[in-house]
Amino acid sequence: MTGTRVAVVGAGVTGLAAAWRLTRSGIGVEVFDSADRTGGRVGSNEFAGRLVDTGPDALGPDPALDELLEQIGMAGQIEIPGPAQAFKLTAEGELEPFGVGGGAMFGLAGGIFSLPERLEELLREAGAGIRLGIPVEEVEDRGDGVVLRTGGHEEAFDAAVIATGARSAAGLLGGRVAAELAAIKGLSVTLVHLAFPGDRVGREMNGTGYLADPADGRLVTGCSWSSAKWKRLAGEPVILRASVREAGQATVIGLDDEAVVARVMAELRPVMEIEGEPVEAAVTRYADALVVRDEGHEAAVAAVREELDGRPRLGLVGADLDGPGISRSIAGVRHTVDAIIEGTTND
Repeated sequence: MTGTRVAVVGAGVTGLAAAWRLTRSGIGVEVFDSADRTGGRVGSNEFAGRLVDTGPDALGPDPALDELLEQIGMAGQIEIPGPAQAFKLTAEGELEPFGVGGGAMFGLAGGIFSLPERLEELLREAGAGIRLGIPVEEVEDRGDGVVLRTGGHEEAFDAAVIATGARSAAGLLGGRVAAELAAIKGLSVTLVHLAFPGDRVGREMNGTGYLADPADGRLVTGCSWSSAKWKRLAGEPVILRASVREAGQATVIGLDDEAVVARVMAELRPVMEIEGEPVEAAVTRYADALVVRDEGHEAAVAAVREELDGRPRLGLVGADLDGPGISRSIAGVRHTVDAIIEGTTND
């Protein structure tokens, strides 16, 4: 496969996993991303003297993820959240036990953000190109190869994997694929980290956190008790992480940080029996971060898959199509990348 070159558009976990699988097969890889770092929505921030995940803080089980962690030397870094108990918030405002904490979910001892960091490190060591701060404007499938346009320049590759999310992918492609991708609806996510002196939180954090039903009129759909959930986040002050989901780019995500924290605190205060204000707060926003998985989504994904079956040099991966979650996305990477490898090998 000497001389074969594949472009990966998107340097999030899914894109990096795709690049890793291609590299292990002896294919030359160039990874492009408009951001100045890898990881996409998986990142970290120093908060209350510790590094916290600013995106997903847990992974789900999947054989493809197990295989990846083994290959990159991270299989021994799996951390089970504890205490092993989750809760749900009832309509009356009471916390009731709800299954095992996180179910089969698990974390990484260094945080989920350590996964893209490790993949980037290994890809660079293997000679893969990682071009950050370079937005790709268009991906054109020419049948015998693909062309990427970046800043008015064109570069030819044997194939391309797009790992940018449905809406961004739609902007790169044309025709039926773009139309179907653009129709996929999204939920925006706002994450709020809050730190409090331990003696100001009256509710015992004897679990991983709680979930709430938006149908009950709740703004906060989940609250992770981060300092109890993950060993590396234990200590003072204690850290909570609240999640807000809303359709499209709706109300909360557009508020300033102070207003977001005030609205979240109004719900958390009675549930967690909090006295006073947080000593530190941080807000992270992700517009259209989660797709709405309804019948319309299923139909759109099926249409995209059908179209791409006739375009073996172009692959789409990511949670918007293969998810939900990082683990399912990596499983999708294995199928899509192997098809591209087979297609370029059979030329």
